[in-house]
Amino acid sequence: MHKRTTTVSSVALVLLGTIALTSCSAAADTSASGDDAGTLIVYTNSNSDGRGEWIIEQASAAGLDIEIVGLGGADLANRIVAEKNNPVGDVVFGLNNMFFETLKSEDAIAAYTPAWSGEVDSAAGDAADGAFWPLVEQAIVTV
Repeated sequence: MHKRTTTVSSVALVLLGTIALTSCSAAADTSASGDDAGTLIVYTNSNSDGRGEWIIEQASAAGLDIEIVGLGGADLANRIVAEKNNPVGDVVFGLNNMFFETLKSEDAIAAYTPAWSGEVDSAAGDAADGAFWPLVEQAIVTV
């Protein structure tokens, strides 16, 4: 009888500990979006070859604290769609129109008009809704 009571107590303690740790991890996830910490989470596939470091330096010079999450285009688009109901990232840039159209159709991004929007051809982005804007024009070459 004593052994069974010890086993039940051990199982109850493990369950209680698991619940406590789960609630702590959920609380940590809510602040990961950067809202509480003041850090802007930037999703991009354009952070290689020193571009990520340059972006961080420019943001720092402008008084912004950013964290870059870099992934390949398809992986990044899939992650944003998966997180659409509980987003972690604040900004996404660098994807091509095909990926941005996917994000738009999934309602995973919100329209925003940047201050420099008058300097670019809006037809190269999403002229209808302003869900995404072009940074550069890059030809897609078929070999």
